[in-house]
Amino acid sequence: MTSVLARPWWQEQVLNNGWTRVTVSAAAVAAVVKTKATRPKPRKGPKKGNVEDLTQWPTEESILDFLNSQASKNPHTLARALRHCGRQGWWQVLMEANALQQATGFQISIFASACADALRTSKGKKARKRDEAIDFLEEMWRKLDLRKNKVQELQYALSSSLNLCKEVSTPKALSLADELWEWFEEKEVPKNGVLFESYLRLQESQGHFDSVNDLLMRIMVEQDIKANDRTLVDLLELAAQRRDSKRADDLWHILVDSLDVEPNVFATAALAKAHFMAGRLRYAEELLASEAQGKTMSQRLCNEYLQILLILCHAAPTPANFQKASDFIESKAIVRRDGGAKNEWSKMTSLLQQMKTKESALSKPLRLHHILVTKNSQRSMLMYWTDHEMGAQYVE
Repeated sequence: MTSVLARPWWQEQVLNNGWTRVTVSAAAVAAVVKTKATRPKPRKGPKKGNVEDLTQWPTEESILDFLNSQASKNPHTLARALRHCGRQGWWQVLMEANALQQATGFQISIFASACADALRTSKGKKARKRDEAIDFLEEMWRKLDLRKNKVQELQYALSSSLNLCKEVSTPKALSLADELWEWFEEKEVPKNGVLFESYLRLQESQGHFDSVNDLLMRIMVEQDIKANDRTLVDLLELAAQRRDSKRADDLWHILVDSLDVEPNVFATAALAKAHFMAGRLRYAEELLASEAQGKTMSQRLCNEYLQILLILCHAAPTPANFQKASDFIESKAIVRRDGGAKNEWSKMTSLLQQMKTKESALSKPLRLHHILVTKNSQRSMLMYWTDHEMGAQYVE
């Protein structure tokens, strides 16, 4: 049967003015539309990762082929392959790959890091994967021969293992973390700053504040291991996740005031986040106000600060509050935004315009929960507040 596109699919008619009218048949148009609609959609490419890794190992099968080749004998290439599995969330391949390897400090470090990545990126059966990861990790440590590993390899192995236990956070994982730490103490294996930071994050995530305070004030002083701004940011972020502004203030006092850690913009942002998550908007705004005047504010931090200003305008729709928000939007108009950050910024600027227009506010009153746009605001204590109307003066 002849295709409709194979037949003459247009007609020409010469008009009196010399022009030619071309008429396309409806059947031809329908056929073209159908062809376009049935065209298969391109498959989504691999997830995030190093370009070289994505080229070398585009699929799970390519990783398995690599494991059966001589190239896998190179420990650094093998480490790249396992981390790539983790970033892509290829859980089963990761398990099979590690089953073929010997238990060394280097291998444990790579395996634990890859598992932590995979648990964050893979989908489905998370509980089973957590248990499987900890069982595998425990087995590797039991097979480890301390005499055949360098001290630095053991340090990084324990650090990565503690990070994985924190990611899993089951009773068995936390018990394994304590057991490994006590084992290191018993064997008198020296500890470095990276290892202490991992242990601090684990203890802080479990609410063992006295243990964290003791480590910060005693061990870091006695062993001359200096806390740094990364330690400060990590611990403040954990306090922010718990919406615990008091703990954030305590950590700031210990690390900044007592241990002389120099806070950077990320530390200030983390402290502000902790207070914002706890519903202390005024103080969070004060902390970020000086950063807002700089030129290096990230798109994410711009959004968080605008969210605070938006709520303050909603609670007290005064000319001063609106002017402050408008000035900030104008000053940060050149900041490059993409993806979700761009959408959040557009939505918040639109909401601000609605609040400025009295007619809009009267016909479609905006309540508090409706203007919570950023992810942090939707996870904060504000979601548990009364869904206030505009102008309710609910911010102290």
